[in-house]
Amino acid sequence: MKRVILLTMFISFAVAYCVYADLPQPKISPTQGQTKEQQDKDVRECEEMAIKKSGVDPVALNMKYRSLESMCSMKTIPRSTSMPARGGRQTSDVLSPSRNNEVQEYRKQMALVEKEYKKYKDAFTAEIKERGYEVRWK
Repeated sequence: MKRVILLTMFISFAVAYCVYADLPQPKISPTQGQTKEQQDKDVRECEEMAIKKSGVDPVALNMKYRSLESMCSMKTIPRSTSMPARGGRQTSDVLSPSRNNEVQEYRKQMALVEKEYKKYKDAFTAEIKERGYEVRWK
């Protein structure tokens, strides 16, 4: 019983303090002397336009990205199989077929998220640059 309680506490603690990465966010700098208020207004309007043009909701997509990242962390899915494992074999050679399928599905889902986010990023970047801002994605 004591072990179950300790294990439950440990898992709760680990989940509470686990930090997942977000999709890249824009770093916006005015190039035409815009005020902070004007920049905030322009950013909101550009976000709305980018959502309409791309058909992508970045908040929902970021939640999906975090969900995939958490699955990866909890199942210890390797993010890349290009690095050789011990003995010089590729990681995919070491994984069981079912694990390899999980890894491939994870990568497929992440690629879809990144492809969708690129649509939004491109639309947002075009909109914000049109209003006289420089944008970098971090």
